[in-house]
Amino acid sequence: MNHDQEEDNNMAAEIVVVEEDWSDFLGANTTNHNDGFARHDTVQEVSLPIIQSNKKSMVTLRIASVSSLSPMDMVNLSWGTHDATGHRIWLGATLLVKALPILTTYLASRRILELGAGTGLAGIAVAKTVEIQELILTDASLSALELCRNNCENNQVGEHVKVKKLCWGDTPDDASGMKKFDTVMAADVLYDLNMLQPIFQTASRSLKMDGIMILSHVPRAAVSIEDAQKGKSIEDIILDQAAFFGFDLKSILHPLDIPSMDEEEQDDMQQKGVAIFIWKYKGTH
Repeated sequence: MNHDQEEDNNMAAEIVVVEEDWSDFLGANTTNHNDGFARHDTVQEVSLPIIQSNKKSMVTLRIASVSSLSPMDMVNLSWGTHDATGHRIWLGATLLVKALPILTTYLASRRILELGAGTGLAGIAVAKTVEIQELILTDASLSALELCRNNCENNQVGEHVKVKKLCWGDTPDDASGMKKFDTVMAADVLYDLNMLQPIFQTASRSLKMDGIMILSHVPRAAVSIEDAQKGKSIEDIILDQAAFFGFDLKSILHPLDIPSMDEEEQDDMQQKGVAIFIWKYKGTH
């Protein structure tokens, strides 16, 4: 063995490989589901004004969630074994909560359906600050629904709030026959534009005529090469799909339109292109 080989061997002997231990993230908080999502390591406190007649008090929500998705979550997501995205509070839900004083007219005394409720932040905020008739929080993920139920119980939302499983494209049992919803809302659900059709399909089947759909949108999805060549933006594609399903655009709220947000927060969200779309359902022709 020459000198160089001996030196290389000595260096190799000194190298210690330390593997990161992510076992703490496997199976955490999954009593009933072997999903392997990241532990709920954060409880976010959100203080909001109660938007009710003759009341000017505040309420503080406590929402359990994950602070970020672990590498194990991303592996599970890529393998299709589990989607942990519903366990995190996303920007779209935060925007919707900030805009509640403006959106009250579309929520007060109404039957409301939320699609992709996740942690339940947006729906719980509505239930605790607005006088509503009924609120159904839905998600396709069983583990997200378990978290949502726990957050609802911990924030004492009341018997008029229910948590149920619903896959986009399906019609909820609560909207069968003549029993339709006054308002459908969703926050940060368009991470893939292929979701547009089933989302609007469920919304159109769930709403009364002239019902309202509220979508708090964060541009995360990629536009197809074909649409990009046509000069279409994500917003154009959303509006086209909404019109196809019989939704008439009423207004678009941008962060600068929401006075309850501070200037720095407004600028940050404005730069990210977030917005709240408000449609009235007119039905297909």
